[in-house]
Amino acid sequence: MSVRLLVTGPLGPHNPHNRQYLEELRVLRRALDLEEEVVFCAQLRAPSGRPLRLTDAAMADLYLLADALLLPSRDDGFGLPLLAAGIARLPAFTTDLPSPREIGDDAIETFPIGDAREAVASRLIRTLTQDRGYRLRRRVLSAYTWEVIMRDRIVPLPDRLVAVGPR
Repeated sequence: MSVRLLVTGPLGPHNPHNRQYLEELRVLRRALDLEEEVVFCAQLRAPSGRPLRLTDAAMADLYLLADALLLPSRDDGFGLPLLAAGIARLPAFTTDLPSPREIGDDAIETFPIGDAREAVASRLIRTLTQDRGYRLRRRVLSAYTWEVIMRDRIVPLPDRLVAVGPR
């Protein structure tokens, strides 16, 4: 399975440290050799060369494509991504802060701020693999896409017909 982390958060106009924080994350991504696995939407460009702005519809589509919402934060914001995850029936994993607990109660997985990343990752994987809805989704996406149907069923069909021969 190919893992991707899509960081959708924009560079907000209200915090002058956002650009510096993005650069710190980019340096960390490079140091960990994760440039193919981690994508920052704030760096994406439209064909015109301007920064790409994710519309509400695009964000809704991303929630439908995602396997989980990971919301690690040290600050307690209101949690709009958590609301969107709930609407999309997306499993959510957040730091244990008052706002996510209020919104998600026992329907989300929380982890302490200081938890080791390996422990958080293991918990996320364990939780997802125990979820029947997640397992069904992964099965459908891996076995029933048009690409797989073409490769496994349609393309081999002439060879199977030839092997059977005329009746």
